[in-house]
Amino acid sequence: MTNLRFIRTWIVILIPALFLIGCGSSTGPAPVVVAPPTNVQLSLDAIQQGGISTATVTWTASTSENDANFSGYGVTTYQVDANNKIVSLFADQLVPKSTHAWIVNDIQRGVKYMTYVRSVLTDGTLSDSVATKVYGGVYFNNDGQIGDQDSQDGSILSAYGWNVNSGNGTAYALSESNAPSIDLYCRYKSGLYFYSPDQYLADGKATLFGLVGTGSDAFYQTNLSEPQYSSIEVSLDNVYLIKTKQGNYIKVWVTNIQTITNANISIEVVSFEYKVQPIANLIMVKK
Repeated sequence: MTNLRFIRTWIVILIPALFLIGCGSSTGPAPVVVAPPTNVQLSLDAIQQGGISTATVTWTASTSENDANFSGYGVTTYQVDANNKIVSLFADQLVPKSTHAWIVNDIQRGVKYMTYVRSVLTDGTLSDSVATKVYGGVYFNNDGQIGDQDSQDGSILSAYGWNVNSGNGTAYALSESNAPSIDLYCRYKSGLYFYSPDQYLADGKATLFGLVGTGSDAFYQTNLSEPQYSSIEVSLDNVYLIKTKQGNYIKVWVTNIQTITNANISIEVVSFEYKVQPIANLIMVKK
């Protein structure tokens, strides 16, 4: 009789214990995790003279790419509002896993975009997404020219300004009447310099300048520092970032400096290419 009581007691103890052990190990299958791509980069291209803009997105392969069930990469582009919040889908594409770049076509000027890239498995499982910077289409032109002083016949002018709605730049005589249109002027003063118009004109606009670097690499540079100088020395092959009073960013690449004589006056003439971002306060002006 004692033995039966002993057995019954252990049955009462063991059944709850086994139940708890079973519950603790019943977690179901482990969730499928796929690594996202890394190092997502963006470049913009603009066809000269106001043509279309495109955005090229590149990335480093996911560490899961060699898995048998890895399908590819989802590249999704959205239009965003003034506060960089998503407002609508612009383009969506699944690219093969061997592809690590995609071109987003028909980028409009005056519209902001953001592109997300994520890994995709064959069963539809998605990785976390990695986003580009906010960007928008740019204007690109190569007809900029300015002198270090106004020529008497008006063939060489020393001030310059941009229409951000069209992307076009225009040379002006340095005068108070032209002040609303001028974003910079050029003068030789112990060296050749770009100056903010408010340094000379009573009603001149306040423009800021910064040096990006030299050559085509600088002209294509994406990571840009805020301009902070009211004047900057001009040198051949230098690339400058300009911020206008209205908050628009413009890149200028000095491609030629020559000395010409006009009416017995020697004038330093600066030729340059430029890119204009029409969206105020958007520093993405990479060509």
